[in-house]
Amino acid sequence: MYLNSYISDMKTLLTPGHSPNLESCLQSTSQHQDPGSGQPSTSSCLDSSHLNQRKDDTTPVKTSPDDDTTPDKTSPAYDDDKVIRPVDKYTLFKVCEHGTLDELKSILSDKTIDINSVVNRDRTAMYDCIISSIQPEEKVRVLISSGAKHDVKDRNGNSLLHVACCFYGVETVELLLNKVMVDMESKNSGGYTPIVVAIRSDKQPVEKVKVLANFGANLNVRFPSHYSDESLLHYACRCHKVEDVEFLLSKNVDIEIRNNANETPIISALRSSTQSIQRVELLLAKGAKLDHSSSILNYACQYGSLDSVKYFIDKGFNVEARNDQNESPLMSAICSTTQSLQKVKLLLDKGAKLDSSPNILQYACQYSSLDCVKYFIDKGFNVEARNDKNESPLMSAICSTTQSL
Repeated sequence: MYLNSYISDMKTLLTPGHSPNLESCLQSTSQHQDPGSGQPSTSSCLDSSHLNQRKDDTTPVKTSPDDDTTPDKTSPAYDDDKVIRPVDKYTLFKVCEHGTLDELKSILSDKTIDINSVVNRDRTAMYDCIISSIQPEEKVRVLISSGAKHDVKDRNGNSLLHVACCFYGVETVELLLNKVMVDMESKNSGGYTPIVVAIRSDKQPVEKVKVLANFGANLNVRFPSHYSDESLLHYACRCHKVEDVEFLLSKNVDIEIRNNANETPIISALRSSTQSIQRVELLLAKGAKLDHSSSILNYACQYGSLDSVKYFIDKGFNVEARNDQNESPLMSAICSTTQSLQKVKLLLDKGAKLDSSPNILQYACQYSSLDCVKYFIDKGFNVEARNDKNESPLMSAICSTTQSL
């Protein structure tokens, strides 16, 4: 009687579409606790008894030899008398990013899984391996050996190499370059090649650039025009170390290449907040020209350090020279956000004339610091003077974005 009741209950449970407590089972597998620490266990959610179950899976569970619902033991649904259930692709992606190498190998033993399927942002499991903090290189090797495609791009046009160059270390970049055929000059939807992504990375940027260069990547490539249309050398001169600039110069990159503002790398070097003079001297030693359409001294006065202004004055540059906008170095110094008053005093000490720059007080009121305004008032400038637009210094101060009150 009890046996007949048991078999009847089991047949009810095995009716297609009937999956008792499957939802709670899937939820609970991620909440098992380690008996030692009392903390949630990541390995429990990968246990073979839970990992391969799917919400829509109605594969019969083996009950007894006499049960006529039991499939043939030779069926692919069996392995050593245990039911094999297809791995959900989302489980694959989770393991690629958060699991261990052994867990990934265990999942890949299921030959029914499509390792080239895509999820968010049209990325395959290879992307999750690349961004993983747990054995990423080893996981990539395993996926490649299992037939994973490597010539893939996500929704934003980023290849595996783009992602590696942006987020991960030089070892991951080397792995992709050594193990798979990747296009080093492919552009993503934003127009960036992998080497441009690499030089902007927060993680080993120059090391990755060097590896890409050794594999033949183009070092004269430009940033997209909507960004600045500048070169790698422009960017390195402004944002990276002196030795990084030296590396690019050793590769004979174009030192006169211009960005969309018509500026050469030497102007970018002046914009650097550190060691700008050393950068300038490196470029000059390689043959960079100082005869820029706008005065180099103006650039130094507006964007460079006080030392860079001294450097060019000592080189004999005219303190009364004008740039393309007919601005004197003194006017450029007033507009500077770096040591503007010190630059103004230096230029005046070196012979710059206050009366050659009209409406200097208005200029200071609109663009410079409060210290500069006080300095010119103390010099006796008329606080009621008008410029060619009939604007007083007070009106200019009101329009200022710097200490207007």
